[in-house]
Amino acid sequence: MRKVIGLTGGIAAGKSTVSEYLRAKGYPVLDADEAARAAVAPGGPSLELLCAFFGEEILAADGSLDRAALAEKVFGSPEREEQLNAAVHGAVRAMLEEEIRCFRGRGEEGGAGAEESAAPQLLFVDVPLLFETGMDAEMDEVWVVDLPEEEQLARAVRRGLSPEQAEKRMAAQAARQRRLEGADHVLDNSGSEEALYAQIDALLREAGNDGTE
Repeated sequence: MRKVIGLTGGIAAGKSTVSEYLRAKGYPVLDADEAARAAVAPGGPSLELLCAFFGEEILAADGSLDRAALAEKVFGSPEREEQLNAAVHGAVRAMLEEEIRCFRGRGEEGGAGAEESAAPQLLFVDVPLLFETGMDAEMDEVWVVDLPEEEQLARAVRRGLSPEQAEKRMAAQAARQRRLEGADHVLDNSGSEEALYAQIDALLREAGNDGTE
């Protein structure tokens, strides 16, 4: 049976590390951030909406989104931030949901051949705002990559954010307790990468889909 697994975690918790490891093992991973970039690219479903909200001055000379100009328009205005989220999040959700439907549909087709039978039966969907956008309802399981908040903040700062920027981004996400309560499985990333990989492998074995012969 095919299964769709939501993957989420707070900023700097290590979600990208988990996604990269899963891809290396041959699992398909949908990335909400990649979908968001596609949504605001020229011809993407969100760019026209953003221009309608904020004007064509948010476009660069080549017709692509000028992110700095957009940020200047949105900064300090909750109403404009809400417009931005509406323009982008809805399109991203629709793109991801279509991919999920296609994945589930392939599993429902009868008479699958050897090639289909050998394909991974798990699809991972990497969504930073999984609970905030309600996309957890689309998932068969949710895996949360977790760190204590003080370590999360320290790692975000080591990656180049100021403490104030890191705290603001953490505040914009679901509370850690909300993520933990909504998780079917928690990946503790407070140790080494090897320890994290071992936890992932254990969950894949539990799912009967560890990629081994």
